[in-house]
Amino acid sequence: MRCDHLHNNESHPHALPSHRSSLACVFLKPRGDALYLSKFAVAPHVSGRGHAATLVQVAKTRAVARGLMALELDVRIALIENHQVFKKLGFEVPKEGVHAGFNRTTYFTMRQKLS
Repeated sequence: MRCDHLHNNESHPHALPSHRSSLACVFLKPRGDALYLSKFAVAPHVSGRGHAATLVQVAKTRAVARGLMALELDVRIALIENHQVFKKLGFEVPKEGVHAGFNRTTYFTMRQKLS
């Protein structure tokens, strides 16, 4: 899994490297009072080994250092396993969203308040 080629000027990648690629990655960008996590990915062959929790911890550290109040991410409605993973990591669903061209909820914004 390669994350370095996704870098852009608005968000910054954080990856868990292995020998030839990344095991997991996430992009972090301030959004309002929260640090927004995007393009969150864990390589399928290492799923369930705590890499998502490690990246969430990295995001928490960055958010606290910036004085932000929460972490946020968007998850498509259809990705039920992802909802479960992020709920286990302390995220809640405060709102629903609709992608352009749809007339029903297509994603959840999940949020974790930081203390």
